Amino acid sequence: MDYEILAAAEYYIGLGLKVFPVHSIQDGECTCGKGAQCSAPGKHPATGRGMLDATDDPDVINRWFGRESGVQFNIGIPAGEIGLVVDIDPRNGGEESYQRLAQIHGDFHEILGAVCVKTGGGGEHWWFSTD
Repeated sequence: MDYEILAAAEYYIGLGLKVFPVHSIQDGECTCGKGAQCSAPGKHPATGRGMLDATDDPDVINRWFGRESGVQFNIGIPAGEIGLVVDIDPRNGGEESYQRLAQIHGDFHEILGAVCVKTGGGGEHWWFSTD
């Protein structure tokens, strides 16, 4: 198991964000245990209340993302904690859509200084602060 995920979760809470565990893919299957029946492999909350369970409590973070968890979860961050999130999903034409917007409004990704986070589907989430 790769425990860099714990360091990433700790980094996010150090920025003042709250996090929650999201199922991941291990051995080709979602960690939820539903196998082929999972409708969103590696992309759904691993807690009962999802983003409502988000926390910045270091003990809970360690339980979720540390060695003792036995599962390497992905990290979820409630979008409202960040400000604005733009999802660039290449499978659904996200890059082309962004290029059309940039032709009209300029490259707001560069202008506004978004933080770019890679997604499991090969796309990106661009985080913009609304402060």
